[in-house]
Amino acid sequence: MILRGLVLAGSLALILARPAWAAPKTFRLHLFSEPTTLSPFTQKNSNSSYFLTQLACPLMKWDGTDVRKAGADCRIKKKTTVECTVDKDLRFQDGTPVTAEHYAQSLRQFLDPEKPSPRAELLLSIKNAGAILKKEKPLAELGLKADKQVLQLSLEREDPEILLRLANPLFTAIHSVKVPTPSNWKEFKSCGAYRLGSWENGRAIKLEPNRVFKGGHPDRPTLEFLFVSEDSLALQYYQKNELDFLRRLPTLYIPAWKNKPDYKSVQQIRFDSFLLSPDFRDAALAAALAQSIDFEAWRQLYAAEPRPGCFGLPAEVTDGPICWDFDPKAAKASLAQIKDRALISKLRLFYSKQGGDDHDRTMEFLQDQWKKNLGIEVRTEAQENKIFLENLRAGKMPFFRKGLAPDRASCLAVLENFRSDHAENFAQFRSPDFDRLVDGMAKRKPSDKAYKKACREGIEKLKTEALLIPTGPIYFSVLAKPEWQGWTLNNLNHLDLSQLHPSAGH
Repeated sequence: MILRGLVLAGSLALILARPAWAAPKTFRLHLFSEPTTLSPFTQKNSNSSYFLTQLACPLMKWDGTDVRKAGADCRIKKKTTVECTVDKDLRFQDGTPVTAEHYAQSLRQFLDPEKPSPRAELLLSIKNAGAILKKEKPLAELGLKADKQVLQLSLEREDPEILLRLANPLFTAIHSVKVPTPSNWKEFKSCGAYRLGSWENGRAIKLEPNRVFKGGHPDRPTLEFLFVSEDSLALQYYQKNELDFLRRLPTLYIPAWKNKPDYKSVQQIRFDSFLLSPDFRDAALAAALAQSIDFEAWRQLYAAEPRPGCFGLPAEVTDGPICWDFDPKAAKASLAQIKDRALISKLRLFYSKQGGDDHDRTMEFLQDQWKKNLGIEVRTEAQENKIFLENLRAGKMPFFRKGLAPDRASCLAVLENFRSDHAENFAQFRSPDFDRLVDGMAKRKPSDKAYKKACREGIEKLKTEALLIPTGPIYFSVLAKPEWQGWTLNNLNHLDLSQLHPSAGH
């Protein structure tokens, strides 16, 4: 009896010693490159955000259809006042309570004129934000007021999309304005579902469940982010069970995986297209290039759902699709109308290597289409993404492919990129009428009929005046091991692993 009691006591001790939050396995995924910063202010692309957002406690979240509360509950109190009530149970990993001031100091850093963030534009409707970025007013005069758990934003003007803007996952609370560097990662204090566990330079980063975060699944695992630069190599890792989540399945492999439980297709709000520079922006040239593409053959090549050639916003936003159609006879007629024949001989198509094998396949397909249906040869050139962007900004590309991932789920978030004065207007499209249309949309709610009408009109202008050729609606094909559930990837490419846990029976 004494021995039996000792065994039971020992078993009970082992059970009690096991933390309730401990997970049985590690969930492995990958980044294309090793992060160079832990700062939400300098993040520029989804590669880093997949990692950083697991450490964050954003003000609000976009769930794919609507804005919902996260670290705070934000509401429009008056036309130019937003009030955010911070969750009183929210803590940094060291147990420090998260207050409104932690969010305020974060938002101020996004608008620091000495080192403005790539996401600063999202906050321009806050009072004095524009003047601060121009160094006309001090940062202290930004329209923010923090009092314990309440953050108040005073707006310069009415902004119907302000809650959509605040739902960016990078608008998180920060423990200090001096965010540690990766070499000092142990000093970083997370307020999200995970915390930094280890950082092995050149190989991987591990994140552990943040035990003081109350909003996550109790059985969420350790995360391990491996650094894998190529899609095809990452697929090999997945096939060897060295990855549990593949963020981008090359389209060549979709038919082989489409009917397996691992496969998931996630629609994205994107506006990827081919664009002509001002010197090559000829209506006849654009029509010839677009109408000579067999879009149905392109769709089959990629096992795409909607066909290419249509602009990528959901049809309910644009009141129906807006597309170029395959018409080889009309394409040849347009080709004959090109007055400056040098436009054809000098035409060269540039694209970023960041798109991987899929972009290479696209370019080969398009070259074949233009040669077969127009009788012309268009040279293509892939460039490293950094060089590609530098050349874009310098206006050195006659014809190029550019992806556009909007920072919020609205038509305005797309169209404003083509305003005459916008930094991302790489096509150098200049139209006072288009600018006025965009300015008018900024004063309306996305649900208004006038907003939707303006949205469609704006996209029509980009087709007929800016001469964009869209790649079509984008769906991300991902693979995830069936033994895991609770992960979410929304239509803005925000990955949330806070509810991740083993599937039943695993």
